[in-house]
Amino acid sequence: MRVTAASIALLAAALNLGADARGDVREALAEGISGFATQNPDLVTAMFSQSCEDREAIISGVRALIAQADVSVSLTIPVDTGDESERRLTIDLFLEIKSREAAPRLVRRREVARVTWRREGRRWRIVAFDKPGLFAPAF
Repeated sequence: MRVTAASIALLAAALNLGADARGDVREALAEGISGFATQNPDLVTAMFSQSCEDREAIISGVRALIAQADVSVSLTIPVDTGDESERRLTIDLFLEIKSREAAPRLVRRREVARVTWRREGRRWRIVAFDKPGLFAPAF
């Protein structure tokens, strides 16, 4: 069997498709989550597809939460599977929600969410999120 540079490049590209999709989804997640730190709910809600069940409840929760509190988010991704068109992640999310009152209150939330991302055009969007109450207002 004869191996050429072109066949090696094709094989490398084929093996790298999942890695590119993985990186793209993680980049979309980081951009969306940054909306909490910057007090920009549009960045957070842009992650959710029109087809995502509970989308409206999630969006109203995110908007209300950001309006009433400073939110910091930490996360880890213990599971990330899929291909170049769909990724399934398990995300361990930890939120610290601090009210903006003179005597601030602090609420901590931790959930492990199963999230399905799908490529829609050139963007990755969440089509399934099993913890819609995670972003509900805290106060």
